[in-house]
Amino acid sequence: MEDHKKPKSDYDEELDRFWDIDALMPQKRKIPINRRTDTVDVTVEPLSRDVGQVTRSAPIPPRAQRAEGTDGNGKTVIHSVESVTENHRPTHGYVHPPAAAQQQPPEYEYRPESALIHQVKVYRWKSAYQYYEDFVRTAEKLMGVKGAPCPHVKFFSYVPQYAQMTRSQFGWYLWLRECVRSGKYPETDCSYILLYAYEIINLADRMPPKEGQELLLRLWSGYRETYRQLDQYLPDWICDYSLIHHLPPPNVTREQTVLLMSHCGLKEFYVSGEAENGYVRALLAFCSNYDYRKSKFCTEENRSLFDRAILTALKAVTERLSDHGKLFSSSGMQDSKITRDAFSGALCSYRRKRRIEVSYCSFSRSHELRFLITDVLKYTENLLRGALGVRSRLTVYALPTNVREIVDEVVRPILPQKQTVKKPPAEVIPEYERLYELPVKPLDTDNAEAIERASWNTTRRLVEAFEDGSEEEPAPIPEPKAPTVTAPPPPAVPSASPSGLVARLSPYRSFLLARSEREQNEVARSMGKMPDAVADEINEIAVEELEDVLLVAGENGYEIPEDYRSLLEGL
Repeated sequence: MEDHKKPKSDYDEELDRFWDIDALMPQKRKIPINRRTDTVDVTVEPLSRDVGQVTRSAPIPPRAQRAEGTDGNGKTVIHSVESVTENHRPTHGYVHPPAAAQQQPPEYEYRPESALIHQVKVYRWKSAYQYYEDFVRTAEKLMGVKGAPCPHVKFFSYVPQYAQMTRSQFGWYLWLRECVRSGKYPETDCSYILLYAYEIINLADRMPPKEGQELLLRLWSGYRETYRQLDQYLPDWICDYSLIHHLPPPNVTREQTVLLMSHCGLKEFYVSGEAENGYVRALLAFCSNYDYRKSKFCTEENRSLFDRAILTALKAVTERLSDHGKLFSSSGMQDSKITRDAFSGALCSYRRKRRIEVSYCSFSRSHELRFLITDVLKYTENLLRGALGVRSRLTVYALPTNVREIVDEVVRPILPQKQTVKKPPAEVIPEYERLYELPVKPLDTDNAEAIERASWNTTRRLVEAFEDGSEEEPAPIPEPKAPTVTAPPPPAVPSASPSGLVARLSPYRSFLLARSEREQNEVARSMGKMPDAVADEINEIAVEELEDVLLVAGENGYEIPEDYRSLLEGL
């Protein structure tokens, strides 16, 4: 039987080629390189005024050495030393013009009535793209179509368009559009909201600009609580829409202004000098390192006072240190320039797409102004703390003297006046309480002698009470020479039956005869008691027999007083 197996070497080689990915890829065609370096004449048409239609006879490699000239017909001729092959023959195609030719003049420019934005230049979009034109044509046809009430149908798309919706979804969109126009905001999906925003942007020439701005603002304010991702788009789109159509910032509440500024790349657009404390509140929100509302002294009771004092101080400082009513010129602030691609992230036709160049005074990016505003806030709060009786103060680093004088001038008149604490009136004592008062007598030596004589009689009676009943002639009481009180003599040692006392203390003989604290501890240990317990038992017996204690604590343990040692000779 014939063996069909391949040689082992060929088989192993085939297995190796199985993992060779390069062998499976199509082979690239190698272009032959021509080493000729002859000079070639290239004819270029004159540059057109329309940048988007500038053409040349052939693209010129960037590293080619060339020399320019003109031929007899006035056309520019470029002599290029380049290797030319059949694959590099001159072809007619689009070539981007040089940088100088791309700098087209703006479509229009203007100076808005704004506290911070000084000049706006609007440029047409640099290229024409056609992939959103069907959407724009459909939007123009649907602009006048009225919606009817219908149930809500779910719809999702990353870039929502009319062609992606079913008939029921399209019906709900038309009804949602009617509701938003009338100021109602039914529950819906985010894709419907974005689709309506795209329609407003692309139909800007079919409606009054003010109406389009108001509709975009309604979409944001009506649905931002449900869809927070709208904050990433609509504040910037509203800004671009307003700048293109010469519109001032929308008239919204203070809270909404702060939210719009927080999510817009050009915060200064939403600063309006016409509104009450317009750019002052912007400085508080975006140009300070200290938030006075988080102070523990800015309580509910004092919040209105803090707001009034802070706004008054900032308003006075900005007006007196500014240039023609605008922000500080003395703080080193200079105009900044920013170039924005309008409606970034939106479905937008090239006919509505614009490039916007804005010259503005950037308060949120100035470190010097930020430090100044922070110190003004802290210094004003220190004045408030002083008026409220708070001793602690905030650290103010470098506030100029003229700014301190301005703050003192406008803030001190509105501070609360320090109230003087009045002493309470004297309490009226009722008549019946006067009956319990002790009579007031003048100092009398006779009364003092009588009091001293009575005290000596009391002392004599106490001494007799501690004696054993033996009647002795009491010592005569000396007549005092002055109204002074002398200390009574110490009581005599009471008498007791030595035999009874000795008999009861015989079990404690060793403890009483111990001469040091160490010996007392050993005796008490042999009795199975603590030294303090043994001393308490001895004192209890002494109190019963002598009406006095027999042991007192001393330097060498418990000691017997000198007066009682004669009674214990029997031990």
